[in-house]
Amino acid sequence: MNKYDTLREAVLAAQDLLLDKDELLDDGADLWDVYNLLDAFVDEEPVDGYYCVGYDGRIGYTEDNGTTVKWIYTVTRRNPTLISLAEYAEKHGKALSSVRQMAQRGSLKTARKIGRNWVIDADEPYPDRRIKSGKYVGRKRQRGRKK
Repeated sequence: MNKYDTLREAVLAAQDLLLDKDELLDDGADLWDVYNLLDAFVDEEPVDGYYCVGYDGRIGYTEDNGTTVKWIYTVTRRNPTLISLAEYAEKHGKALSSVRQMAQRGSLKTARKIGRNWVIDADEPYPDRRIKSGKYVGRKRQRGRKK
């Protein structure tokens, strides 16, 4: 992971990735075009840690050697096709309550609340965090046995 002393340097490093895919940076409150973000941070104060750029163009900040990164700008598409959470749940064959909980927890990257309704990008894949490697197969049976 490359280290950058200023946010401007990190944005310049992510610029090619973001412009190739025509994507924006999201800080949780606003969506930023690369050029607007570069103009906004002309004079910035030095920081104790350093900035880093993820493989997808997101920008983070860390105070240690990079083991703990706080991602301050995530990447989002410029013109996503938004659908309701009910449509998303039906599309993926999941319960609406489960999808709503995931949106509230932040597990769905593009889920946004507009007024009292939740919307999500139609192309976002359903996150499947199950372990499929077989690493834990038979673990319950082995726990009860004495060695």
